[in-house]
Amino acid sequence: MPENTIFIYGSVFDDDRKGRLTERSKDLEASVHWLNTPDLAALGQGAEMIFVDLDLPEFATPEFLVSAATAGEKVSLIGKTANPSVERAMKVAKLGVRELLTEDQCLERIQEVLEGAESEVSSASRRTTKFGCQAMIGTSAQTDEIR
Repeated sequence: MPENTIFIYGSVFDDDRKGRLTERSKDLEASVHWLNTPDLAALGQGAEMIFVDLDLPEFATPEFLVSAATAGEKVSLIGKTANPSVERAMKVAKLGVRELLTEDQCLERIQEVLEGAESEVSSASRRTTKFGCQAMIGTSAQTDEIR
């Protein structure tokens, strides 16, 4: 299971936005799992972030939210709602939801996480090149032999 694994329960955003997200990210299928039922068995695969559509009653139950929030040590449970309010945020925070976002904010957050994962991979490859044998300075026979 790749790092930055994201589980999305419900209709966090519409199909058009989902399509645009799919076009932008190379590793979307490996990193993002879309679920339309409150099935927590899939979380056994590991999750870093869980997005839940709190506007759908099957995902807004206290049992589901607490179970999702405690599914792993590093899990961030993020709720999506069309009408965020302080009262709603306080209510779901008690159930383990760390943030309450709108549809647009959820899309931005997922893009940030996926872009961050892609940049970590590219910076890791740059580091190995920077400190690899090809980065050695010198023109002696011994340096050439090492390369």
